[in-house]
This record gives sequence, structure tokens and C-alpha cells, in this order.
Amino acid sequence: MINFGKYDQKLTFQSFGQLSDGYGGYVPTVTSVLTTFARSIQIRSDSGLEAAQLALSKSYNFGVQIRAGFEPNLSMQILYKGKNHAITSVVIFEERNPREWIITAVRT
Repeated sequence: MINFGKYDQKLTFQSFGQLSDGYGGYVPTVTSVLTTFARSIQIRSDSGLEAAQLALSKSYNFGVQIRAGFEPNLSMQILYKGKNHAITSVVIFEERNPREWIITAVRT
């Protein structure tokens, strides 16, 4: 059973696109794909993680419920607490009974 109270962090998934400028060129745009609530997952410590955190001190793990019609991917970014975060991995938690994605993101 999912504890919906643990999804207390609001974040927005954004994708990149192009919009015609009317002169034959394109202007890059950022489009909000989905705004949802997620849970922040504490990262456990080990020697490999400690070495990675020296280079990537602003990394986060999020748990986001799986929903029909949306699938996060590495080409998207996350807007969390007013800062942009690049998605570095997307993993389905519990392959047998999928309920949420575990997303690792790094502040850009």
C-alpha cells in the first residue's frame, strides 16, 4: 500500500523544444510537462557514494508515482525548489509490482 503522506515535495518535469521564430529559424523553449508531488529519498553512505558526492554535492533521489501517459526520461529536467536539476537516472522501483520511479537528479 502506498503512503500518500510521504509525497510532500512539489516538483515540475520540464522538456526542451523548439518554437518557430517566424524568420525560418527556431527559438529553444522549455515546456512544463507535469507538476506533481514526490518523496525525497535519503541516500545511504558508502565509499563510492562519498567520492561521487565530492563532485556532485547537490544530488537528489526522488520517488514519483507511476501514472499512465507519462514516463520521465534523461532528456527532461526537474524544477525543484526554484532550481533546475538534470535527470541522471530513472529506475522503476519493484519491477514485479511497479508503483513508482526512483529518479536521481543533479542540480545544474
